[in-house]
Amino acid sequence: PKVYFVQLGNRAKLQGLAVVDLLRQAHVPVMQSFDAKGLAPQLESARAGGASHLLIMGQREALDGTIIVRSAATSAQIILGLDALPRFLKTLKM
Repeated sequence: PKVYFVQLGNRAKLQGLAVVDLLRQAHVPVMQSFDAKGLAPQLESARAGGASHLLIMGQREALDGTIIVRSAATSAQIILGLDALPRFLKTLKM
């Protein structure tokens, strides 16, 4: 997998389980670490795993039903609705 899911906060962690399930049902492999406390360990895991894109969900995104998709190489990012996420990820060159 070249996509890593990063969650920040309790609400995002709970919502994140549904996001990871949504991606698995769409056959989009994703790495994640729900036991990580904080941002730094998650980013280190993403780097170690060779992730090309980060899926970032904080409290705001969990409330809005959105997610930030950030390129690990360029830091360019886009905010998407969760319903559009699987289709968007399938179009990325990873």
